[in-house]
Amino acid sequence: MAIVSAREVLSQLQSKQGIAPIYLLHGEEDFFIDQIAHYFEHFFLPPEARSFNQSVLYGKDISIGDVVNHARSFPMMYDHRLVLVKEFQAVKDLKKSESLKLLEKYAQAPLPSTVLVLCHKGGFFDKRKAVYKAIEKQGIVVESKPLYDNQVPKWIEEYVQNKGAKIEPTAIQLLFEHVGNNLSRLSHEIDKILLNFGEGEEKVIKAQAVYEYVGISREYNVFELQKALGQKQLAQCIKIIRYAARNPKAMPAIPTIAMLYRYVNQLLLVHHAPDKSEKALAALLEVHPFFVKEYVQASRRYRVQELYHMLQVLLEADKRAKGVDAAPASDAALLQDMMYQFFIPSQS
Repeated sequence: MAIVSAREVLSQLQSKQGIAPIYLLHGEEDFFIDQIAHYFEHFFLPPEARSFNQSVLYGKDISIGDVVNHARSFPMMYDHRLVLVKEFQAVKDLKKSESLKLLEKYAQAPLPSTVLVLCHKGGFFDKRKAVYKAIEKQGIVVESKPLYDNQVPKWIEEYVQNKGAKIEPTAIQLLFEHVGNNLSRLSHEIDKILLNFGEGEEKVIKAQAVYEYVGISREYNVFELQKALGQKQLAQCIKIIRYAARNPKAMPAIPTIAMLYRYVNQLLLVHHAPDKSEKALAALLEVHPFFVKEYVQASRRYRVQELYHMLQVLLEADKRAKGVDAAPASDAALLQDMMYQFFIPSQS
């Protein structure tokens, strides 16, 4: 049939249109796979039909033969039978050619009354295999890919809206900077915050809620480190890093360096932007317009040469953090040394 997006599949399922006899959900982003699997397990069949017509299997406990046998079973007193295979990548004989041939044969002529859902996590199923081509021809394939960093803030906003709530730009930024593009963890943290709203209370997620319920220190986090750097406050940068030394999980070196590299690069983009209107800069920097003024102010505090120097320092720090051509150092020592090197040009 086709390769479609997770959103399209969910829309088809909710409208009960275009249901396929076989689905392959595969890729590196677990969230979309789990989202579709959850819908199939809890909403595809009515509760009264599940006892006889729904099988939920786990890869580590089964073989390909088990999958096919379940798929070949007919429904009882209902139109469809659901066979949901979680952790399909863990099926013990998945790499055996004779087993794949068995699945391929089924996929070429699937039972119309069965909906077989294969959830392959942690990577993509081999598209060169004949069984993949048979599934793609007769069923639906969903490729679950991680979002690019610039797509995550919009995803956070839409996820919150779909939960019937709103979220402020500062809260979006905090969640993104603290959690990154791990959608499963982001959804978990957002759901956790929403649980704390009272019945009938307007649900608007603010920065305070993120600090409180996600476990981020209000004063000593990567977001505040970036802000202090943008304001050229060396003392505050060092204070934040020294806090991190007492709380190692608060600011691991490698993701902190990556975030600061992106930030410094954004300040350079502001310097070189031909159109410095708020709308143009928001699109260029891939940030919410709410933050554009802050980036512009920060860029004015640094000369272009200083920013290029900082990028070089960050690249060297990244190598050291990964143990390349350097003796290992603690994250706090590495970050503190990096900050002092940042400010050498401005103090000379």
